[in-house]
Amino acid sequence: MNTQSFKIGMAVRYENQKWKGTVVGIREEEIEVIFEGDGALEFIDPMYLRPF
Repeated sequence: MNTQSFKIGMAVRYENQKWKGTVVGIREEEIEVIFEGDGALEFIDPMYLRPF
């Protein structure tokens, strides 16, 4: 997926993992995601994210 496919508040997961995250920011080449389990803010390349 590219950065235009994401919206703030969208539920996503990292590749084939079951961790659910929420998009909180969109940058030019990465997506800001907060994951439910640890609450960590991660900056992730959009090609590794999938809709939940």
